[in-house]
Amino acid sequence: MRGLGYSLIFVICMVSAQNVSGQTKEQLEKERAKIIREIEKTNSFLKTTKKNKELTVKELKATVDLVDNRKKLAANIKSEINSADKSIKNINSEIDSLAKNYTTIKSQYERYLQRYYTYDLANNRVVYLLSSQSLNAFLLRWRYIEQFNAFKNQKQIEIKSIREQLGDKLVKIDSIKQTKSSLLVEEVATLKKLEQDKKKKDEVLRRISDKEKNLLADLTEKQKQREKLNVAIERVIIEQIRLAEAAAKKAAESLAARESKEKASSVNSSSTNSKSTLSKEEVLSTEAKALSNNFSDNKSRLPWPISSGSVSSRFGNQPHPTIPDLVINNNGIDIRSAKPQTVQSVFEGEVISVNNYLGDIKYMVIVKHGQFFTVYSHMESASVSKGQKVKTGDAVGTSSLNDEGMAEVHFELWKDKNKQNPESWLRRK
Repeated sequence: MRGLGYSLIFVICMVSAQNVSGQTKEQLEKERAKIIREIEKTNSFLKTTKKNKELTVKELKATVDLVDNRKKLAANIKSEINSADKSIKNINSEIDSLAKNYTTIKSQYERYLQRYYTYDLANNRVVYLLSSQSLNAFLLRWRYIEQFNAFKNQKQIEIKSIREQLGDKLVKIDSIKQTKSSLLVEEVATLKKLEQDKKKKDEVLRRISDKEKNLLADLTEKQKQREKLNVAIERVIIEQIRLAEAAAKKAAESLAARESKEKASSVNSSSTNSKSTLSKEEVLSTEAKALSNNFSDNKSRLPWPISSGSVSSRFGNQPHPTIPDLVINNNGIDIRSAKPQTVQSVFEGEVISVNNYLGDIKYMVIVKHGQFFTVYSHMESASVSKGQKVKTGDAVGTSSLNDEGMAEVHFELWKDKNKQNPESWLRRK
C-alpha cells in the first residue's frame, strides 16, 4: 500500500506539471495570435506602398519589421512544438507509472482471488465461522472476512480508476500529437515565407543603396525644415514664458501694493473691499497655476491627437533606418494613419500660435495649458485661430499626407522650455 501511495503522489505531481504546461501553451498561443496580427498589419501597409511609384524608407522599415515578426513567429511555433514534446514525454511517464500501479494492484487482486477461491472450495463461509473454537475466534474470523471483502472491493475500484486514467491519457496524447503535426506543417510554411521576406528585404536594401544620394539630399532638406519648425516653436514658447514671467512680476507688485495699502488703511470696511478684489494679473496667474496642475495630474491619461494610428517615429535620438551611423533627433513623435484625420487638442487651453510658413510641414498650431504647451504640426489645414480657447477633444486641424501617401501628424509636448516625451503623457492604447 505504501508503494501505491508514493505512486499516487507521483501522478498528482505530474498532473500539476501538465497544468503548468497548459498555461504556457495558452500564453504561446496568445503570443502567436498577436504576432500574426502584426504581420497582417505590416503586409497591409506594404500593399499600400506598392501603389506608390517612388521607393519609401518606411517600406524598408516595414519589411524589416515583417522579417523580425516572422522570426518571432517561427520561434513561437518552435516553442509550442517543444512544449508539445514535453507534454508527450510527461504523459508517457504518467502512463508508465499508471501501468506499473496497474500491474501491482492486479497481481494483488489475483492472489486474493486464489486464496478466496481456496477457502470457498474447502468449506463455505458459514461452516468456516461456525467451526470457531470460541466466540472470540468467531469474531476474529468475521472481521477477517469483512476486511478481505473490503480489500477486494478497493482493488476493483483502483483497477477501474487506473483503466479510466490510462484511457484519458491515451486520448490526450493523441490530441497533442495531432496539434504537434499541425504545428510542424505551420513551421515549414513560416520558414518558407521567412526566406521570401528576407529576399524582399534584400531587394529593398539594394534599391535604397542605389538611391542613397537622393535620400541624403532629401533628408538634408527635411532636416532644414525640421530645424525651421523647432526655431518657430521655441520662439513662440519663449515669448509666452517671458509674458508669463512679466505678468507674474506685475501680479506680485500689485499684491504687495494692495497689502501696503491695507496696512495703511484704518477703516475695516475699506480694507475688506480691498481684499475681495484681485487684479487682472493675479487672476490670470491663479488660472494658469490651476491649469498647469490639472494638466500635470493627467499624465499618462491624455487622449491621442488623432483617433487611430501608430507612432512612426519616436521621441529623442532615433537611428536612421537605412543610412548607417546617422541619428535623427525628434523633439516629439510622428503619428501615422492610413488616411487624413481630424487633429484634436489633448487638453483645454488657449491657442497661442497658428502659422503655415514651414514648407511641406504646412500648418502648425500651438496650444498653451498654463506651464505646458502642445504642438500640432504637419497639418493640411488649421481649424482654430490665435487667442481661441479650446477644450479637450476640440479640433485644431487636419493631418496631411506625407511623401509615401500616408497621413501623418507631428506632435510635441513642452513644460516651459523643456521638451517632454509625449508618449509618457498619452494614455496607453
